[in-house]
Amino acid sequence: MRPSRLSATLLGNYRTARYEVAFRGLTLRLTVGEPLPPRLRAWLGEARGAALVTPAAPFGRSRLPGAERAVFRRFIAQLRRTGRRHLRGEGRSGTDASWPAEASALVALACRADAVVLGSTFRQNAVLWARRSGPVLLLPLR
Repeated sequence: MRPSRLSATLLGNYRTARYEVAFRGLTLRLTVGEPLPPRLRAWLGEARGAALVTPAAPFGRSRLPGAERAVFRRFIAQLRRTGRRHLRGEGRSGTDASWPAEASALVALACRADAVVLGSTFRQNAVLWARRSGPVLLLPLR
């Protein structure tokens, strides 16, 4: 993998952010460097892993709140149309309360390359790749 153009500070912020998904009435946390929670490993089914994608802020730039909600709704509609299993979630700063929560989705995928393609399609700086086994990884895309 090529070196990231993202700053060390930004990568550090992504690594320490709080990522959560809604699963059967529970809120489950994904943490970079830690294993996927057992309930989410079971949810994966035949998928090898899942990517957490935040589509509404291309390259980390916020849009107006109404525009972000519209982009996220289109993203979820696309996932449904294509039959991709997903769970709604959000990412928020682990240290900066002024950073607003960003709507995200955990999408079951066949491989890490699919996570890179999905994140790149929505112009993400990075995505989380959560494998069935091993730690959750931060994948810089720029």
